[in-house]
Amino acid sequence: GGWAAHNWIYNFEKGTAENITDNPANDEFPMWHGNTIYFLSDRGKDERANIWAYDLSTKQTRQLTNFTDFDIHFPSLGPDDIVFEAGGKLVNTSFKWGPIMFTTLTDMGNAFSKATGGSGTLASAIATTQSDTVSTMKSQGFSVQSAG
Repeated sequence: GGWAAHNWIYNFEKGTAENITDNPANDEFPMWHGNTIYFLSDRGKDERANIWAYDLSTKQTRQLTNFTDFDIHFPSLGPDDIVFEAGGKLVNTSFKWGPIMFTTLTDMGNAFSKATGGSGTLASAIATTQSDTVSTMKSQGFSVQSAG
């Protein structure tokens, strides 16, 4: 619609701008990594906000995620991954390892209290209630420590 956001590339040498997402959908939160610009868009058939990728060489756009029940929110680009929230879960889509799911703090409220007796740390709650996630995090180089 008229208020739909678009993503633009500005060439400082030529003084030109190019709209790389010229369509009626909302296209926002651009994240530049290498030769690709990732962004959030609701242009898919389900009209849900998902991550899309624009290849600077081919000028082609492709859909990377396909969430149909929930929109993606708050995407953030790191050196090797994009992290975002979808359906109450924190998702890390790694360029190296593929999608890895993490639960949000709101999902762990009761487990956190039980695991730490109300006086521990978040790391100990995750280690106690999400052992598979912690194992995955450790295998990928994250440092996870329990309260002692």
